[in-house]
Amino acid sequence: MANVVLSGSQGLSTEAVQQPNPFPSFMRKLCAFLDGPMQNLNDAIEAGRSTIGDFLRAWAPVGRLIPSILPLIPLMGERQGRDVLRRLAFVPASIEYHSQREGKDAGAALRQACGMEEALIALGRAAHHVPRDSHDTLWRWNTGADRIRFTGDAQENIFAHGVIETDRVHTESCAAIRPVCWSSADLVSPQTTEAFRSAEANTRYLCDIYIAFRTPRTDWGLKPDFFMKRLRTYLMAYPVGGVTLKGPNAANIA
Repeated sequence: MANVVLSGSQGLSTEAVQQPNPFPSFMRKLCAFLDGPMQNLNDAIEAGRSTIGDFLRAWAPVGRLIPSILPLIPLMGERQGRDVLRRLAFVPASIEYHSQREGKDAGAALRQACGMEEALIALGRAAHHVPRDSHDTLWRWNTGADRIRFTGDAQENIFAHGVIETDRVHTESCAAIRPVCWSSADLVSPQTTEAFRSAEANTRYLCDIYIAFRTPRTDWGLKPDFFMKRLRTYLMAYPVGGVTLKGPNAANIA
């Protein structure tokens, strides 16, 4: 779909065209915040070296631009809406994590971040997606060089790799054996044999990934404490638009 907002004046009224488009500046600042500063702040807050106030002050230059981009969000196509939601949703999730750990009520992030709730709701509509992060935004669509993580710990990348590969490989295996399940392919044929062999190899590959999660290593590993006490707890439930929405769950992938 067309990226109406990124294309400048396309789709905007004459009055809007005369004003500088705030969206490119917002995206530059958002991406810069997500590429290092957010992870450093999250790690520092957990270690007791920083506070939620420090996080909010660092976020403020980006957050102040949210009200100015709200009128542009309805002009986005689904793809662009999902990309912006994928990025922005890391911020309220991070603030909620630290806030709820201090015993504050769920939703404090949206109350402290001006325009955040409205932006999430509008992005959800544009993206045809729940108005917060999900297993799609956090893992399936969050790959490549510009992927975003909550922390600076390599264990988060290790877990994300397992989740993404599980979705990819199970999807591939299902596609291979589906014709047999639907009786559109012969049960006994060279093609069916190859389909099952491919699915078996995929499952063996995934087993190796999950075994590696729990295998002690000197170079990397996924420790239960990191998963249970840090990564998983970043995915808290909080209300958006008066509806409490659960956090992302890797069990929802293929």
